[in-house]
Amino acid sequence: MKHLTIRLSRHVSLPRIYLLGMLLPLACLTAELPLNGQNRDLRDAVGNHGGAAIEAARTIDIRGTSTRSGGQSTAIRIRATLDRLDASHRVDYGDPATRSVVTTSSGRFEIQGNDETPRSRHSGAFTQFDMLAGFGLRHYLAPGVTRTPQGERSVGGRPSKIVRVETGREIRTYGRMISDIVDIDIDLESGLVSAVSRTGYADQSLDRQFLSIHRFSDYRVVDGAIVPFRIERYTNGALMEVIVVDSIALNAILPLNIFERSRQ
Repeated sequence: MKHLTIRLSRHVSLPRIYLLGMLLPLACLTAELPLNGQNRDLRDAVGNHGGAAIEAARTIDIRGTSTRSGGQSTAIRIRATLDRLDASHRVDYGDPATRSVVTTSSGRFEIQGNDETPRSRHSGAFTQFDMLAGFGLRHYLAPGVTRTPQGERSVGGRPSKIVRVETGREIRTYGRMISDIVDIDIDLESGLVSAVSRTGYADQSLDRQFLSIHRFSDYRVVDGAIVPFRIERYTNGALMEVIVVDSIALNAILPLNIFERSRQ
């Protein structure tokens, strides 16, 4: 444990018992949350993303334009709960929506018109925060979550440091165990999240794996939070989608039924 030093002015005189009472709680706090290495990287990133504003956010409502790799563009709306790791997340394409993808702790399903299609349990598992940049960081600092530095690399031509996060969450599907493991890239200059990446799996086969990456840029301030207005989605290194954000509302009231299937 790092030693904590507090310097008092020579004009201040306090009983030793009182000083001990001040120092012990601070020393315990330092032992529980050492501000070194990967813990400091993620905790600093929370501060760089707006600190209290990020931690106080309970929901998010994003509107913008999605452009696919083939050049097709459509309106997009992303709504999510943020106050717990097992969040709920919905993406609507079109205005009004012609296709929706909903991901919760219970799994993922898609909506097209009046048709609802459930996906395999592992499809989209643990991905609710992957496209939301810094909003998942506070949950990755929770007790029981493992954080391991993975060195440095370049994201969009800018150097970043990588922290691998293992939350301990697992699901068993097709006789195999899938774990929640995600790599967070933190830009060395800005201290903001520049990318989130993890291994994904095809809907009907765990043998068909792919690398899913979300990159973030064009950061702006919204209600005290620093959020990206450009999100790029890559699969195995190929650019699949670019989302240009028009507006972001934090702590908007979201109807809970938008995350539920109409037919169970």
